[in-house]
Amino acid sequence: MKTYVMVFLFVGLTNQMIAQPNEIIVQPDEMIAYTPSNQKVYATSKTALHSEYLKTVTKQDLAVKIQTFQNAIANYDITSSDVYQPNAEASYTVNFNEGNNHITAIYDKDGQLVSSEENYKGIRLPYKLASKLTKEYPNWGIEKVNCQILFSSTKQESSIAYKVVLSNGKKLKKITIQI
Repeated sequence: MKTYVMVFLFVGLTNQMIAQPNEIIVQPDEMIAYTPSNQKVYATSKTALHSEYLKTVTKQDLAVKIQTFQNAIANYDITSSDVYQPNAEASYTVNFNEGNNHITAIYDKDGQLVSSEENYKGIRLPYKLASKLTKEYPNWGIEKVNCQILFSSTKQESSIAYKVVLSNGKKLKKITIQI
């Protein structure tokens, strides 16, 4: 019995010893990919550091989870990061991860947000879209909703695509809605 207690204690303590390190990858074309964890590089003012990003991507009622994640992107200050080099002609790729949600943001040498690709899984479909789908597909239920948002500062536009899986018994339908 002592052996079992010692094994469970050992396994329980070693699990907490694993840390999540920052990953810095220098690629041949001078692009730096950086995964932040607990860094103090977010802007602290009430106005977003990259407000043009927020104005472009918030077109309609998005899920609170998406809005919160987008606010983190809009307030991220790459120039305060340890990997930022003001004299280097480089772009910076920053990966934001939270659960099943993932954002890849690219910043230029001046710290401005150039583009982003956002992928969200298991989110709430906006009410207008959900009611439209239930009217078009009666007797079908919404099984799964994923969202992809693409932003480009050069084009000053963004695209939002919802990938919805509908179910009716054992039947499944996959629908993509572009906004």
